[in-house]
Amino acid sequence: MHSQLNPNHTVPTLVHDNLVITDSHIILTHLCEKFEKDSKDEKLWPLNYEERIRVWNMLFFECSVLFRRDSEFLVSN
Repeated sequence: MHSQLNPNHTVPTLVHDNLVITDSHIILTHLCEKFEKDSKDEKLWPLNYEERIRVWNMLFFECSVLFRRDSEFLVSN
């Protein structure tokens, strides 16, 4: 069943309502956007645009630089 949801055969995979999300960065973004609280003290996501961009910058850096570097290291050893 998992391979039908995620053709890449990787984890994580999140099924939420009609969405199937197969990337951890997008899963985090989705959860923050979807389950944001109205209370100012319970924010999952920065309200300020520049702060959100900084979060996205870290997520994209991790997936494009760190993940690739770690994957290459693990495959070579």
